[in-house]
Amino acid sequence: SNLKSITEQIQPAGVDLTLDEVETFSSPFVLSEKSTELAKVEKLSPSEGKYSLKPGAYKITYSETINIPNDAIGLVFPRSSLIRSGIMVCTAVWDPGYRGKGSGLLLVLNPSGATLWKGSRLAQLIIIKTIKKPDFTYRGKYQNEGIT
Repeated sequence: SNLKSITEQIQPAGVDLTLDEVETFSSPFVLSEKSTELAKVEKLSPSEGKYSLKPGAYKITYSETINIPNDAIGLVFPRSSLIRSGIMVCTAVWDPGYRGKGSGLLLVLNPSGATLWKGSRLAQLIIIKTIKKPDFTYRGKYQNEGIT
């Protein structure tokens, strides 16, 4: 059941995040003092529920909708099985009040590549309570991303 799978995602220090989508980068990233032009991405289609990835950089989207409390921050770390196999997950700080289906950078450093099933547990979200409530919460362009 779905409840059982959610319970399995709860770890002693955080909650596991699972793989929803994988995208490849198809244009350069441009950053100047005045503007940011994100790299364009193209969705990969899983084959029989899995992504077979060559070494490289990929944008991933997690399955879970995250709500960071207004008095906390979220940090994401890769599960140790990925690191032990030459794969890294990088995610920026999730600010107080962030809500959405977060995304991250998947680095397949293993020269033999990786096979990842949709729904597999890739990373762990840790929520850290702040000492005091911030003066304002997240209001950037990624608020409510991936939520329809």
